[in-house]
Amino acid sequence: MLARRNVGEADTLGQLLFSTGHSREVRSHGLRKSKSRSGLLLEPGSLVQLTYYENEKSVSDAPPVASLKEGHVVERFAELKDGGYDGLLLLSYFLELARFGAKAGESTELYLLLKGTLEALAELCADNSTPVRSGRFLLLSVFFKVRVLKVLGLVGDARTCAECGGELCDEAIWNVPEVFFTCHRCAVDVNRADAYAARAIAAASEMRFGRFAEYLASWPAGESVRLTQTEELPGWLLHIESRLLQCMEHYQGGPLQAAAQLREHVGLSA
Repeated sequence: MLARRNVGEADTLGQLLFSTGHSREVRSHGLRKSKSRSGLLLEPGSLVQLTYYENEKSVSDAPPVASLKEGHVVERFAELKDGGYDGLLLLSYFLELARFGAKAGESTELYLLLKGTLEALAELCADNSTPVRSGRFLLLSVFFKVRVLKVLGLVGDARTCAECGGELCDEAIWNVPEVFFTCHRCAVDVNRADAYAARAIAAASEMRFGRFAEYLASWPAGESVRLTQTEELPGWLLHIESRLLQCMEHYQGGPLQAAAQLREHVGLSA
């Protein structure tokens, strides 16, 4: 369940991402006044199994509205929803990114990505009192954003220069808000942080998350940023995460609200 909104006096409209990768809205009639049906059925972030029927198309050009018949919650991810403000922020953040990715049309990759990420976040919230300030969250955020941009067809070959086609070396420049890079032979203001970003994006495009996390863990920390008393995070990782957000907001055509709330809570600059 990607999102929900109230309609009329008692109806609720839920935006669903199916296992096929198809996204659509389903209307639950009278849910908000019902004493027999639980509102948890359309709770954002839940994995649900639903039965619905298609209404006949109206005389207008509007698409037919699907109506919910019955269903049940398969997994609620309670660790995210009941564990405090951090968990709710994380849930809102990744659902917002998933809704952005759903604009691409059908994508089974997006469904599997979101399901796996919610499972990983539930584990993170169960084991960490401040999950939004952890390196694990930042790795998940970078990985998720790259995969969403890839689903949308906005990520090319991050291993080669967009100008000359040559392989990127230890310094490059990221042509934000586009997701492509230029090498030291074709640009002047190259830097090491953008070269790291290119390698990370290429890795996230090709690897599973576990392998991606291991790969980045082998990189030198460089300049670090402390977000908690016990964990210092590589400055280049924060750089990548921030630049990816700029790219997504460019293609979105405006700010991502949940992302802004999360970054303000953590104390990260835009």
